[in-house]
Amino acid sequence: METFSCYWYTDDFPRELESGKIQLLYSIRSSEVEEWKDCPDYTTSGENSCYFNASFTSIWVPYSVRLYIADQLCDEKEFRVEDIVIPDPPVGLNWTVLNTSPSGVYTDVQVTWKPPPSADVQNGWIIPFYQLQYKDVNATKWHELDPKRATEVPVYSLKTCQDYEIRVRAKGTPEVYGEFSDVLYVSFDSKGLVPCEEEFQIPWPLVMAFGILGLMVMLSLVFFSKQQKLKILIFPPVPVPKIKGIDPDLLKQIVKQSCNMKKSSAVNLDKLLEDFSHIEMKISELHGKNHLLNLELDKTNKLLTMSQSREEMAKQDCATFQNVIKGLQQTIEDQYNLRDENEHLKNTIQILEEKLKTHEKEHENMVDKLIIEIKSKEKEHNHEQNKLHSNMNKQLESKMEEHKKLMEKKDLEILELTKQLKAQEKEKQNEIIKLQIECNTKLERLQTKTLKVQANPTGLPQNIYRKKLQHLQEEKNKEIEFLRNTIKGLEEKLDKRKHCYFKLQQF
Repeated sequence: METFSCYWYTDDFPRELESGKIQLLYSIRSSEVEEWKDCPDYTTSGENSCYFNASFTSIWVPYSVRLYIADQLCDEKEFRVEDIVIPDPPVGLNWTVLNTSPSGVYTDVQVTWKPPPSADVQNGWIIPFYQLQYKDVNATKWHELDPKRATEVPVYSLKTCQDYEIRVRAKGTPEVYGEFSDVLYVSFDSKGLVPCEEEFQIPWPLVMAFGILGLMVMLSLVFFSKQQKLKILIFPPVPVPKIKGIDPDLLKQIVKQSCNMKKSSAVNLDKLLEDFSHIEMKISELHGKNHLLNLELDKTNKLLTMSQSREEMAKQDCATFQNVIKGLQQTIEDQYNLRDENEHLKNTIQILEEKLKTHEKEHENMVDKLIIEIKSKEKEHNHEQNKLHSNMNKQLESKMEEHKKLMEKKDLEILELTKQLKAQEKEKQNEIIKLQIECNTKLERLQTKTLKVQANPTGLPQNIYRKKLQHLQEEKNKEIEFLRNTIKGLEEKLDKRKHCYFKLQQF
């Protein structure tokens, strides 16, 4: 998901515009019409910034940005998203030994790593450059190598007696590097043949001095002995030289001089010393040339390894470019496929439009037919409604007549019931009067009995008669309450009948 942010500084603005409204407008020049839009988000990236999320970010498309303060243009820029990308640091750093010097003091190392996981390197969205830096663990200054696109870089002439730190950073199209990767520690565990010293140099002056002394001793022996055999033993015949760089004519002269020395008993020491010094000079020159050749051989080996690494880098670049070309070919094929699909869709749209037109005509015809049918059915429906209304009116009239008859019957029944209720009320009132009379007679009897009992000392006590009187009064009260309840029930029934009759009259 690609996103980016734009930032601006208010320090460089004129004072009269500092209090004005700041507005950032952007335009994507992918279409012919240039449309300017306001910043989608002023808060996510902080103060004085504009954040473009994934829905507002497009690659391979030019952006134009304008900054306005108080409706006055202050700055304008154009860019592409792929040109402002700052990649993440590489991952997976590792090292292997390429070769070691004969003395074991110096070692060449191959450092490898992987591209940042967030950078889509395989599809060619970004092709970063990598810069490698290394230093001694105890040092403070980093040594930098030239930036390269390869993920493998050789580091030459590292001392085996020291530990090193290596780090790598990446950059995209702009000249702005990202953050450094994690530090890779390189330790050789003092595997060199010579412990932490420069390569051993042969002390040639001392060797020459000791050689000259030895020759002087030998010449003095020859000079004092004057024996032919000793001369032959000390100075054997000079063989044909096999070392390149020695003058053969000079050697022939030396051989002739040695032969003359055999013939003559006297020896010219000065000439012999000059010849010997001349030979020594030639030998030292040959040693110097051999040393130079060895150095050139080392250089050629280094150049060969560098050329091999460059060849590998070129192969990797070719592979990346091939991947980019494949991606572009795929996008072109997709675009051609989209064009074919668009043409096919256009044809299908035309066919569908024609079908829609025919369907619309058919639909209009169907609608007209349906309207005619609806009108005819409405007429039939109105006719049926009229019939139903007439039938309903007739039925209602018949039912009203029946209802009137029923009401008349009910009225007659209600009158009869009222008459019966009145008769029952009269009867109950008569019964109540009779009961009251009976109660009064019973009370009088009881009173007379009580008087008799009071007069008769042998009679029952007064408490028994009182209890009987109370019992009789309670029964009398119960009967009176029962009669009252029955009267109330009959009155309620009459009221209900009257209410029903009133409702029927209203209906």
